[in-house]
Amino acid sequence: MALLLLAFQPQQYNQLSDKLVQAGERARAINRLMPTGLLIINSKGLITEANSAACRLFGFSEEEFMDMPIENLIPQEKRSIHPRYRTAFSQENRQRNMSEGNDQLFGLSRSGELLPLQIGLAPVVLGKDRSVAISVMDVSDRRRVMQQLEESNREMNVALEKLTQSNEQLERFAFICSHDLQEPVRMMHSFSQLLEKRAADSLDHKSREYLEYITNSATTTKTMITDILSFCRVDQSAENYAQVNLNIVLEQVCTTLQISLSEANGSVQWHDLPTIVGVHSQILQLLTNLITNGIKFNESAAPCVEVSAECHEDLWTISVSDNGIGIPPKYADSLFEMFSRLNSRADYPGTGLGLAICKRVAERHDATISLDRSADQGSRFVLKWPRKNATSADSSSNTSEEGHHVKSVA
Repeated sequence: MALLLLAFQPQQYNQLSDKLVQAGERARAINRLMPTGLLIINSKGLITEANSAACRLFGFSEEEFMDMPIENLIPQEKRSIHPRYRTAFSQENRQRNMSEGNDQLFGLSRSGELLPLQIGLAPVVLGKDRSVAISVMDVSDRRRVMQQLEESNREMNVALEKLTQSNEQLERFAFICSHDLQEPVRMMHSFSQLLEKRAADSLDHKSREYLEYITNSATTTKTMITDILSFCRVDQSAENYAQVNLNIVLEQVCTTLQISLSEANGSVQWHDLPTIVGVHSQILQLLTNLITNGIKFNESAAPCVEVSAECHEDLWTISVSDNGIGIPPKYADSLFEMFSRLNSRADYPGTGLGLAICKRVAERHDATISLDRSADQGSRFVLKWPRKNATSADSSSNTSEEGHHVKSVA
């Protein structure tokens, strides 16, 4: 048996030797092809191995790297303290990514160029020597991209700040102009009406027509000034956010629009709406504008606007639907722009600011408003309103009625 074992030992030894040689060749091939630079230094800090990527990065050949002190690759100002770092790392005996939280790591190339690097360290035992494997990657391109991004961000922040200031100045200008225009327009409107009453009989047909133009223009201008002021005041409201019961808000809207509803034979319907968080006066204005549009842009014998709400995780989906003339989907995005009008002023009077105010109010409350492009009949506006600390109308309703609400004035 002993002779048999001895007979097989040389063959096993040769096989093991071949496998070790093959493994070494594979390791060297992988090492040469690695895009990341790899250096191995011994316990004395001398380089014992360097791959092709490291040679390309630093500009030395493999022969030049052999037994070169690793400090030769360290910038001059850090060179004297680097041996202490090596000693400390050898005592830790763990892998370390030197680039975590540090973007000021540099290596020194043969030409004296400073190379921004990402560096990783790992202890390696080769025979009896405690060596260290060092991975090095040139991050010049990454650093350049980051610097470009930072510069772009700075430029964008400056542009955004200028735009914000410009918008604030424009809104302040619009507010001041509108406020100062109120009185002369009011005077023009009042005196044109007085003149119509006192001198109508003494004027010929053409003169009465001219006077009517003046009165109508003054009325339109007065309405436009009011809407511009409303638009500018959305961001200037000093009111605090509070719990706003939408059932109560709609009661108030219907009271405000009582005459319009009566003249149009219109109605407003809703059912157990939630309490949401917001500025009461702005939410009142938003719903008033939407319901007013639903009644105004309507050719039905009985215009109807329905308000409903659904709970979806962290927001309320509030819908305002009508049976009016509808809005083509292609105008869904431009609807909310200032002074946007889809119909002639003669057919449907207005300033084109109502939906712009709705959008501004929604944005102020971190909400969104959009037109439902899939509505088959009439128009349907959808508000996505953050729930925050909102409660259900079922548990906190303060309305005088319960269940289904219908406000109809014939």
